[in-house]
Amino acid sequence: MSRKLLIVLSTGIAAAVLALPALAQDRDAAQQALAQSVTLQVEVTPDSITVGDPIAINLLLRATAATQVQFAPEFDAGDAARLLEFTESPGGPVDDAGRRAWTARYTLGIYAVGEKMLPPILVQVQRDSVTTTVTTDSIFVFVESVLDDSLKVAGMQDIKQQRDLNIPWPAWVWGLIGVAIVAALLLWLWWTRRKRRPAVVAVIPVRPADEVALAALRTLEDKRLPLEGHIKEHHVQLSEILRAYLEAAPSFRIPALEETTDEIVLSMDKGGTAKERIQQVRSLCEEADLVKFAKHQPPVDECMEALQRVVYFVGETSKPVPVVSAAGVGDTTTREAKS
Repeated sequence: MSRKLLIVLSTGIAAAVLALPALAQDRDAAQQALAQSVTLQVEVTPDSITVGDPIAINLLLRATAATQVQFAPEFDAGDAARLLEFTESPGGPVDDAGRRAWTARYTLGIYAVGEKMLPPILVQVQRDSVTTTVTTDSIFVFVESVLDDSLKVAGMQDIKQQRDLNIPWPAWVWGLIGVAIVAALLLWLWWTRRKRRPAVVAVIPVRPADEVALAALRTLEDKRLPLEGHIKEHHVQLSEILRAYLEAAPSFRIPALEETTDEIVLSMDKGGTAKERIQQVRSLCEEADLVKFAKHQPPVDECMEALQRVVYFVGETSKPVPVVSAAGVGDTTTREAKS
């Protein structure tokens, strides 16, 4: 009796093992059939934006009424974009073909300039006991700089090339040329007989970073953008001036134009900048981020106050302080202040 039971069990196990590849093929075929029965459409509005403007990615999925749909609530695009809002709607009414529509919207803030390729979005679908995942293609957007738009609005264009005028030279001009040639020869003879003096190399001074920043701040203040309702443009330009100063100032020298707020704070902390200065920069950058990416609209007085805070920061961090060397107290060597 026990031998017959053992033979039956062995036969059943062998049949189950032999059936596993067929079951796997059936499962793959069912998943492929489910994916082919689903249509997924993507709409991006707008396809071209400026830095900080929101962009909406709308998904429309159609499937049979018995299908269950799960959109991914997160969207990871790295440093190129930030998910501001995610909304989805359950399946709508069933149409004549027995299909239903599901929609989802991803609202993103993109704060990098140029051509950007966003990753595909995953959507999980399930019908009966079969589950599979459908994806969109990679999403292409183009992000323009706010400063480029300002130049276009101002109507600035490149200088036209100089036109060639074929005007014959009068005789007296040729006479002057002859006199100049003779004078040049005489000057050359006189110069060769002189004792040669060492050449003097002209040194063109580099404009200090604080002067460049303060000049840009004065220009921004004269524009009075907040009074005209251009809150976002005011904060974008103010943030770029501050970041450019952090890159050029000898006391910082950090790639602030290419870093996020948290990366700027980390770079300043590694460079030994005082905590008070780090907090000032963090506060200014975070306020600008709120305006650019979260549609925050501060009052006009707060906008002008932010500009004055940048002016104060530049002035304080560019003051020279004495450095006492090992030679003694009388050393007058100076450096720019970090504190």
